[in-house]
Amino acid sequence: MAAFELSKWYLDCVDDEGDAAIVYTGSAHWGNVRLAYSGVLESQAGQVSMRHSIGRQAEPRFEDGVLRWGNDALGFRGEWRGDAAAQLQETVYASEAGRIEWHCLLPSAKAEAGTRRGRGYAEHLRMTVAPWALPIRTLRWGRFLSESEWMVWIDWEGGFSQRIVYRNGQRVSVATVEDARLVFEDGAMLVMDQSLVLRDGALGSKALSAIPGARLLLPRRLLGVMECKWRSGARLDKVKSRAWRAGRFTSEWTGPNESGEDSLRRGLYGGPALPSGAVGPRRRGEYFTRQVGRADCGMELHGAGTAVDGGGDA
Repeated sequence: MAAFELSKWYLDCVDDEGDAAIVYTGSAHWGNVRLAYSGVLESQAGQVSMRHSIGRQAEPRFEDGVLRWGNDALGFRGEWRGDAAAQLQETVYASEAGRIEWHCLLPSAKAEAGTRRGRGYAEHLRMTVAPWALPIRTLRWGRFLSESEWMVWIDWEGGFSQRIVYRNGQRVSVATVEDARLVFEDGAMLVMDQSLVLRDGALGSKALSAIPGARLLLPRRLLGVMECKWRSGARLDKVKSRAWRAGRFTSEWTGPNESGEDSLRRGLYGGPALPSGAVGPRRRGEYFTRQVGRADCGMELHGAGTAVDGGGDA
């Protein structure tokens, strides 16, 4: 298999109204293929827009707790300010095939993204293993942020399993990681509800459609994965805080069906219960979420959260 390397930045900002800006920028090398990509996904009063740029660009600059990035083609400038000492780094996956290095530079930041001001988050992901080659059946990624609390988590299940959860700078254990809730061993519970879909569809027709020749270059297994990215409400019961979240849900490969062909099950997110019928209850799934928004804890607070599954996202 040709050598693969991906460098991807994820940045977000949410204002007091729950309107969000989500920024992606990065580059990928796969054999003779070289690609640089940037995109800005925004919501405004329930309306969603996406713009993107293909071509070489400067990476975000991070110094003394301040991260800055701009793209003239997108007409975008952003700045994130936080505590440089709060950075998190983990090797999420490692094998002979390659590694995934996760670096959360700013788990809680004051952000300005274009004309939007609010709470934000910034991370960088470096992969030297192709995403379609990962031995993972389910992936949940997320973050939550309010004035008094912040959390970020990565939960992978399948042939490879890994669970990484940080709360206010400390790595902690959790009793439950599910689509609609996180239950901590100290009794705190993060509950997710109310969603605004930001993007929904197959990666090949949505997130990756801006890449020239994507359908010819990338494996069908990757192109066919369904993605649903959303912003929804979140409540941390122990501290009575609320936040918006933006996220993504991708469905799972269930393996060969009776005819020997790979099949793709798609799940729907709508709270603790999932619909039955044609879609059926979702038993497993690759699932990514990112929360961004507003929080309160007896008073007006500003925050952002993500509940899984924000981990590796397109």
